[in-house]
Amino acid sequence: MDDMKNGQGVLSYPNGDRYEGDFKDDHMNGRGIFFKADGRNYTCVWINGKWNGSEDLMWPIGDRYGKNVKVEPLS
Repeated sequence: MDDMKNGQGVLSYPNGDRYEGDFKDDHMNGRGIFFKADGRNYTCVWINGKWNGSEDLMWPIGDRYGKNVKVEPLS
């Protein structure tokens, strides 16, 4: 469909959250940052709208937390 997001873009939510990064077929896909309304943000790689690989969580006060996450295969 022509109205699907592909490439770089921004997705804003009514609660103040937003995603900035790569899209493929209307899903967060590739590198991107998810900004929470409370000031936290998540920088990671996305596959079909889910986090995958290294995740870096930044708290509003500047603390960082990093870990590896993997998307479970769909059954």
